[in-house]
Amino acid sequence: MSFMEPETCYTYWITWEDSEGCHLAPYTSLRSDYREVEEVRNIVESDHPAWLSRLSAPGYLDSTEWEGPYDSEKEALEALAETYSLCLDCWEDYEACDCVEVDNA
Repeated sequence: MSFMEPETCYTYWITWEDSEGCHLAPYTSLRSDYREVEEVRNIVESDHPAWLSRLSAPGYLDSTEWEGPYDSEKEALEALAETYSLCLDCWEDYEACDCVEVDNA
């Protein structure tokens, strides 16, 4: 996923469910898309800001779903790296990463 870079934001957030599953998004960047889906249910709007994270391809519309909410940016980045099995230093897949030497002894 070397073309994808981590993105974090500290903001109010919203969650909802529809026929495709559960969704999370920053409240500030959310248009009213979730209200246009007929089967929207369990809408929760946060009453406090928190850290959200995702992977995004700069210059493109490609991105993963938002993850969170987290108490700190560090926690948001660590969870993102764990979810996608990425190195926190270079954001490459663990198998392709040269940051940490593996002891094969």
